[in-house]
Amino acid sequence: MAAADGHVEIRFRHISGDVGPFRFPSSATILNLKERVCQEWQQSGTQIDGDTVKTPAHLKLIFNGKFLDDGKELKEFMGMMGDQPITTFHLVVRPAGSSKSAAKVLESDNSPKHCGCVTQ
Repeated sequence: MAAADGHVEIRFRHISGDVGPFRFPSSATILNLKERVCQEWQQSGTQIDGDTVKTPAHLKLIFNGKFLDDGKELKEFMGMMGDQPITTFHLVVRPAGSSKSAAKVLESDNSPKHCGCVTQ
């Protein structure tokens, strides 16, 4: 819910446990939120899959069933947040090198190599 001063309380839900809630201005971007989570995890020494999350690029935020783009501002989601005192965003950690394009490269590298020649 947006307070009268234009701020929002957001909690981040991850499989390892909740982070926050934190107070953000409605003008904060999704990237700002990711930076705050990274900062919190680094300060607390939280590790995900044996590694510390070092950059916001490793994080994906989900709200209302959709992945959120880094450049979007919180005010764009105010209508969907309703009048709850704290809004929950889901948090997914993608380790470095786990992009879809990297997965496709791995698939293509493991494919058997064939010769397309036919002799008659």
